[in-house]
Amino acid sequence: MQRKFNQLTSAEKAALIDTLEKTENIHALLSVLINRFDLQQCKPGGITKALLARNLVNTVLPMLNPHER
Repeated sequence: MQRKFNQLTSAEKAALIDTLEKTENIHALLSVLINRFDLQQCKPGGITKALLARNLVNTVLPMLNPHER
């Protein structure tokens, strides 16, 4: 059964958070999201892309400090 994210229950969202928190690395975390949700069909607006981009670059990546390929 396919549902939109906003149709998930609080318990389902909590289980997703728990799953994401238990991943070994960011690749695995993102893979869970990619495998569970049809993100290719999502067309984010400019505000959403800006929010994600800025937070990833200014908050998440500095905390992880990954090597650039």
